[in-house]
Amino acid sequence: MPRNPTVVDQHVGARVRAARLEAGKSQTEVAESLGLTFQQLQKYEKGTNRISAGKLHELSRLFDTPVQFFFDGMAGAVSRRGNGKGATALDPLTRFGGTSEGMKIVMALEKADSALRRMLAQHVDDVVRLAGREKPRARG
Repeated sequence: MPRNPTVVDQHVGARVRAARLEAGKSQTEVAESLGLTFQQLQKYEKGTNRISAGKLHELSRLFDTPVQFFFDGMAGAVSRRGNGKGATALDPLTRFGGTSEGMKIVMALEKADSALRRMLAQHVDDVVRLAGREKPRARG
């Protein structure tokens, strides 16, 4: 019986993807270094398959980051969604940061001072609103 991905599985997978993108590695490169197929790594990154403790350890060594990195920001996501079982939505920052575009933007913004970041954030907000492509805000 297939299981639904949990918020934890999705969050850890998104953090794996973010680490991979930041390292500039393809799914194939990372999968081969872990003894996996790229499809298995894809399932890890989507949270479809749960990552074992051993694989998390290998990933932390591969990306030269502590294992805790994959869980950073997790407490807020789980507390907002109960126990995390059967949940399917990640917080917006994790979803966005896990994309190649999001990672490029974050890395570029890291170089900017706070005044420039505020100005760019306002500009992006204005462009999205004027283009009529703003996603409806969640009510809660």
